[in-house]
Amino acid sequence: MKDRLDDIEEQLKILLQIGILKNSFPFRLRGWVSELGLCVQFRPTGDWGVLKAGGKFRSYLHAELSLLDESIAHVTGQIRQFDRKTWARRFAHLVRPTYEIARFLDDRSEEGVSEQDGAALIRTIRHFKATGEWLGLPKKSSV
Repeated sequence: MKDRLDDIEEQLKILLQIGILKNSFPFRLRGWVSELGLCVQFRPTGDWGVLKAGGKFRSYLHAELSLLDESIAHVTGQIRQFDRKTWARRFAHLVRPTYEIARFLDDRSEEGVSEQDGAALIRTIRHFKATGEWLGLPKKSSV
């Protein structure tokens, strides 16, 4: 099972998607993406981008990624720094839930996050912080 995301290439793809989504959000929503403790920063610079991920004040993964391929399916680039031990212990289990939060916010970016969706997000995050169990977030209703 790949829930632990041991494959760094797969993690880079997801982290890149998180960074791209986060950059598209208004500033008032960006903090929610880091609410579980995994902070992701992506800075595009021409044909390359710099991806940093880890804690609020220190990154444990730093990579320079090529942006020439429009598809995120094949991330190419170079990892500049990666503390594998700390990453596995503190952050690997947060990658997918953080991605879900980013997708949840992105799905609601045009009309805004409703009070009901905001409450569901807060409830899910609190449950995760208390138990370590990720319940998932509700899908966008097609009303």
